Amino acid sequence: MYDAPIDAYGRAKYAGDRKAHIVLADHERPVMRIAPMARGWRCRSADPFGRLERRHGFDGLVRRPRGG
Repeated sequence: MYDAPIDAYGRAKYAGDRKAHIVLADHERPVMRIAPMARGWRCRSADPFGRLERRHGFDGLVRRPRGG
């Protein structure tokens, strides 16, 4: 998330401090939807900046959110 949202000059807005807590504005948030199918799962994502790669979504699924 630190590299995805960019400013008006095309620079990553949050890349300066990768340990800082960031809160994305609603229009900056990527969306991932996951649905069970007859033979597995279907994942669909939308990234308003187009900078998140497919592997980023899958890496996040493998790590699972903290707390359950």
